[in-house]
Amino acid sequence: MKVAYHQDFLKHNTGNHPERKDRLLRIIQTLKENEVFEHDNLTSPNKASEEQIKLVHSLEHIESVKSTSRKGRGRLDSDTIVSKNSFEAAVRAAGAVCDLAQEAVNNGENGFALTRPPGHHATHSRSMGFCIFNNVAIAARSVLEDAEKIAILDWDVHHGNGTQDAFYSDKNILYISIHQSPHYPGTGRIEETGSDEALGTTVNIPLSSRKSDKDYIFIFKNLVLPLIERFDPNLLLISAGQDAHKDDPLSDMELTSRAYQDMTELVNDLSIPIVFALEGGYNLDALSESVLAIFKGMNIDSEFDGEKSNKKIDDQTFDTLNRVLDVLHRIGY
Repeated sequence: MKVAYHQDFLKHNTGNHPERKDRLLRIIQTLKENEVFEHDNLTSPNKASEEQIKLVHSLEHIESVKSTSRKGRGRLDSDTIVSKNSFEAAVRAAGAVCDLAQEAVNNGENGFALTRPPGHHATHSRSMGFCIFNNVAIAARSVLEDAEKIAILDWDVHHGNGTQDAFYSDKNILYISIHQSPHYPGTGRIEETGSDEALGTTVNIPLSSRKSDKDYIFIFKNLVLPLIERFDPNLLLISAGQDAHKDDPLSDMELTSRAYQDMTELVNDLSIPIVFALEGGYNLDALSESVLAIFKGMNIDSEFDGEKSNKKIDDQTFDTLNRVLDVLHRIGY
């Protein structure tokens, strides 16, 4: 699996913010210790071009980020900090996912973009929720002509409102989000299913707090995987936020790192090229262990040696599954 990484991502200086450079440094340390951060797998990503970024974002938004970043320090919203190098980091983060997506489409190569800032909250004209540009959305748009059909799976604990907005009326892109609700940013209702010809290609799976590994795996086996198989995409992009982990300070879910290996193994069995893009995850130990679990999930010879959850499937999980299926049935999807 190709890994896209660049020192620019460490230069996005947010100070003592939950989304800080220590996240990447700890991930890299853990991957190196486990011999999965090898030089022959590393690729130095290009910066996304303005034309690529404009596939998703307005020129006014791009210029606003650039000018705020050049001032040396500022906020794009109450949660989203920029420094003098943030614009460069953001365009390279988008470029990293674009590069890996193109490699996946051209050569069937899987990839992981170890990037920051994250992206899935960024909308056409707004940065929010730690996100500046929507890395996954830009990558999907940049390769859609070659890929023809793309599935985006977002397992970050927060709903990817920006990604949903970008493709809400695009029948060639399936967007599936499994997220905690109620939670930031307050979007992602089951009834949000896409519009016009794309009706049914947005699928939201909002789960109440305290869901465990077995809840997520049940949802994957009985909803996520069948939907992706039915859509039959040529590329799977994963907004890989590991903040549904039980130790994460910004969520109330109870996943262990094992869940991320199990979910990865399940999507890997679909035999579709996969590109992971790092999103959330704010406990350094939990994040790094969960990213390592993803790498193990892509390696059929790896065995998980971490903590496992013994919690049973929650009744609300069954209810959510049935509600999603009912809504999809009613719209004829």
